[in-house]
Amino acid sequence: MENKIAKTISYLFHPLLMLLYGLVILFNINAYISLLLSFQGKIYILAIAFIAGVIFPLSFMFFLLKSKVIKSFTLESKEERTIPYLMTGVFYYFIFYLFKEINLPPLFYVFLLNSTLLVLATLFINFWWKISAHMIAVGGIVGTLIAIAVKFNINTIPLIAGLILVSGFTGYSRLKLKAHNNAQIYSGFFLGLSCMLILFILI
Repeated sequence: MENKIAKTISYLFHPLLMLLYGLVILFNINAYISLLLSFQGKIYILAIAFIAGVIFPLSFMFFLLKSKVIKSFTLESKEERTIPYLMTGVFYYFIFYLFKEINLPPLFYVFLLNSTLLVLATLFINFWWKISAHMIAVGGIVGTLIAIAVKFNINTIPLIAGLILVSGFTGYSRLKLKAHNNAQIYSGFFLGLSCMLILFILI
């Protein structure tokens, strides 16, 4: 039963889905930012992010699975993660490029650029160590919310508290499934948080 719950949490907060969750949060984080985009515009953005950030990577992973380059979608070994991480970084940059061209508010394309850089940082670390991509993704959104609170003086404390709770459940699920150890969980979260926070402040 506990393993089923852990798997469900891992699927719900999969790294590929966190980009969509992050965009939804940004759409609703502040009335002024939210009003800059129409409802149809938000749906259009989410549709592009879903296709290029979820469907494309999953389709590529299915191709790798059929080609026996990877053994399963769970990517249990760090060696299996290299090519999927690289392609996800490419797809994320494609999303960033598209959104940059349509002149979105800077907050959104900076978030996408930072997400791309974070995927590439994960890829680099993965050559030596199997760090938790789940925790990097959750930590990245927490870092984004902290940066937004600092730069724009917006109260994001309730969202940060909720996401820290989510990170706890996600970390538990990864440990329960024996996908990572404690060091990989904690370092993943703090890498995502610190990188996003620093990048948002610098860019």
